[in-house]
Amino acid sequence: MNSKIRVLYNKMKINFFSLFKQKSGSDTDNNTANETTKKMKQRKQPKEITTLNNLLLSAAIGDIAGQPYEFRRRTKNYDAVNLLLPQNTYTDDTVCTFACADALLHNLDMAVSLRTRCRADFHRGFGGMFARWLIAKEVQPAYNSFGNGSAMRVSAAGFMARSKEECIELATQTAQPTHNHPEGIKGAVATALAIYYGMQGHDKDFIRKHVLDEYYPDWSHLTYEAIKPDYDFDETCQKTIPAALICFLESKDYVDCLKLAISLGGDADTLAAISGPMAYTFYKYMPDDLIANAKAKLPEWMLKINDELDSFVTKPIDVGEMSAPTPDAGSDSGGGSHRRPSERSTLGLSFGQCAVRRLRPAIFY
Repeated sequence: MNSKIRVLYNKMKINFFSLFKQKSGSDTDNNTANETTKKMKQRKQPKEITTLNNLLLSAAIGDIAGQPYEFRRRTKNYDAVNLLLPQNTYTDDTVCTFACADALLHNLDMAVSLRTRCRADFHRGFGGMFARWLIAKEVQPAYNSFGNGSAMRVSAAGFMARSKEECIELATQTAQPTHNHPEGIKGAVATALAIYYGMQGHDKDFIRKHVLDEYYPDWSHLTYEAIKPDYDFDETCQKTIPAALICFLESKDYVDCLKLAISLGGDADTLAAISGPMAYTFYKYMPDDLIANAKAKLPEWMLKINDELDSFVTKPIDVGEMSAPTPDAGSDSGGGSHRRPSERSTLGLSFGQCAVRRLRPAIFY
């Protein structure tokens, strides 16, 4: 090879390797940049939450639909249940539900909120023990109840919670002013968790395993058809919450769940008020006529709390906040602020004689 050809060859080789090095570096830089962008997008992306409206109405609708079937009109005939009877109306279950939601949304004292809202709407069928707690001159200590009242008023905790731990804490807060017996608290927690897991998109097998099987293992092998024949009016958490869970787990949709709960032949309005929110968060749908009926019968303050809770729940949540809730991670809603459980003041437990929540009169008014 002569000298000119050698020089030309060497130049071509140098240029080729330089070009190859630049190209390789460019590809590496591009890959790194793409990976960084992908990670940033993943880090900024909020947890997906299905938008549901009228969350609190899912409990109120169950209460309203079940109210006519609670005492003398109790039925085990599924086909006879009419969810839109003209005379149906809300009961103490709904008043307490919205009072608890008000307290959680606006960081109010739970006992004071319950007392204020329930005294203002007193003729809604409150039970004997709770009524005496309401009419006392001052807020009284909790009376250690294990009645199903702790579960029928807890749904806001399941809607608002952003972790299992927070759900348990919020549910406990709603129970403590009156239903501080371990079974009363357990009933509230189990109900709230079933709602929370529905909000998170879990299937029925998951909810059965982590709620019914875990909190009420004696009921885990039972079916709706097995419990229905002998099921009777019962106001304890021990007999109400697992029955409501079974109604939800065996239902086909929201309406079916309410009719199963009401036709069980027990505490109809409370069974429907407890199972209704479980069904709504799972099926993501309630008929418009049931929503319209509830809105026509509820007072304005409840409709306002309903909208405020919807706004709180649907507000975007950061991934960081979801994974590690902190005291300053609350969000404003409806003029009030929702704080983390660690910031809330909790009432001390008071232990007296065990009492069932309600000894209601047969006639509401």
